[in-house]
Amino acid sequence: DSSSRRMEDIENLLRILFGVWTKSVREGEMSHYINDINSAGEWARLDHQARLVGNATGLLPASFDKMKFTTILDVGCGPGRWALDIAADRPNAWVTGIDVSRDLVNYANARARTQQLDTLTFRVQDVLARDLPFPEGSFDLIHVRFAVGWVKGYATWLLLLARCDTLLKPGGWVVLTEGEGIYTTSNALERLQEMLCAALHVGG
Repeated sequence: DSSSRRMEDIENLLRILFGVWTKSVREGEMSHYINDINSAGEWARLDHQARLVGNATGLLPASFDKMKFTTILDVGCGPGRWALDIAADRPNAWVTGIDVSRDLVNYANARARTQQLDTLTFRVQDVLARDLPFPEGSFDLIHVRFAVGWVKGYATWLLLLARCDTLLKPGGWVVLTEGEGIYTTSNALERLQEMLCAALHVGG
């Protein structure tokens, strides 16, 4: 029937765009992170993605160029590309990257040592955990990019933003980067956008 065909379309799109197993969607077992985070290929994809986004947008908004930051937090740092770049660009700031993956954190710390970035460290930490990962008011800049890959649902988004607000110093900034929808006159791309939204809805 039409509903089963629609589900097949959604599953195929997920498989193409995100590498999600069809079984995960059918059984409602899709994890908060939809790719295999232990895959070296995924690490390379995340690093390449971060570099492309950085090339397009810069490390920070242009209005931040003359601002001084002393403590910077990168939430969901992955393999560490943004944190590595900002630590090199802002050598007088202490930079911390956090991620729930121990393997990614170990890899990012190894990269920081190789690049001799002594003001940069990476920690295994879940910003959404019950206990705050750092004392209140610890950072004057918090960076979050593409959290849609691991934040599920409206309530979790509110929790993430509340945690960032608590961890900020007075007058601090949160830089949150996400993608936006496709704006096009192409019927095919509009259909792709509909399917993508449906796929994300299925994933929570």
